[in-house]
Amino acid sequence: MHKIIYVAAATALLGACTSEAEEEVVDEPVIQEDVALTNANGETMEAYVGRWDVTYPDGTPGVTTNNPDGTYSAEIADGSTVNGNWTFGAEQTCWQADEARNPTCYTVGAPDENGTRTLTMDDGTTISATPTADTDEEVM
Repeated sequence: MHKIIYVAAATALLGACTSEAEEEVVDEPVIQEDVALTNANGETMEAYVGRWDVTYPDGTPGVTTNNPDGTYSAEIADGSTVNGNWTFGAEQTCWQADEARNPTCYTVGAPDENGTRTLTMDDGTTISATPTADTDEEVM
């Protein structure tokens, strides 16, 4: 019995002497890809950048320009202009006028065949927005 133990120990020692040192396993850093935020329509912020013909609930027309830097300007039919910031969101997109205390947020519907979208507030108020011919051009 002692012979078996000695042979096993000797074999283990020989194995330890002749084996190559194991390489240290180093975890590769995980590279996170930027994932663009999308909304319920499967769209990203870029789909909302540009000029839009807007019709407010009372029928008043206007033009809103959403800039890629998150600013916007809205020109109302009476000649007044509103400026502020807009934020694209997965659930709602919001426009915060410079002089407003709170943003106005809408759930944006999918575009129809003309690109027109219905924007709906939580209380059910809606406006429509149709991209103008220059929506696809870069807005400064």
